[in-house]
Amino acid sequence: MTEENISAEQPTLGVWQRIKGAVFSPVATFQDVAAHPRFAGGALAICGINLALTLLIAPKIKDFTRYSLSNNPNIASDQAAAVQNIAATSAVVSAAVMSVIGPFVLWLVYATILKVINFFSGERTPFSTLYAIATFAYVPALLGGLVGAFLILSAPVENFTSVTVSLAAILPTPENLQSPGPLYLFLSKINPFTIWSLALLSLGGALAMKTGTRVVATGVFGTWLVYITGYVVLISAFSPLA
Repeated sequence: MTEENISAEQPTLGVWQRIKGAVFSPVATFQDVAAHPRFAGGALAICGINLALTLLIAPKIKDFTRYSLSNNPNIASDQAAAVQNIAATSAVVSAAVMSVIGPFVLWLVYATILKVINFFSGERTPFSTLYAIATFAYVPALLGGLVGAFLILSAPVENFTSVTVSLAAILPTPENLQSPGPLYLFLSKINPFTIWSLALLSLGGALAMKTGTRVVATGVFGTWLVYITGYVVLISAFSPLA
């Protein structure tokens, strides 16, 4: 086996180089991912960071769960402490599990969107390659999670559910978060870190398919806007005050 063949079989960038490169040199990084679509190491690293961020705010999750149950009239006073402790632990476990499983599901959705776009544009690209692109396009979401974690840690426990890194932060917090109104719902989905991730997804998808970034971005962001619109319409229609 020649040196050229060995080089062709191995990624030119390591996992951490790809994670860093998604932020600082996205074109070169996603060219490498498209040429060497190995994502297992990156997926484990990203999910590990996600889990660490969840564990960082675990005490706040417990405190908020206890706070939410503290005035529940359906819980007997002699059982309140035990119920709150069980619920708090369950909330942390659920959040930890979702921090690991959630990204895999999101990457599947992202890769599926790219595959649908690929049916109409560019060279036919394996789904596994598009999944690898989706994996490393998630990196900005980690940065958003880091910012969100520190905001949660610095906020009073009663404001836990209103902490956001989306554009909804520019609006006053609704008195009833179950019925916040269409504008708040819409802005709550306009997250700069999500937009950054979708931009990387579009770039990486275009490089993998060997087609124009604008074509892929139109499909990616168009799908995202349809999702946001559907979300706002459905939540507004079924909210208690609708």
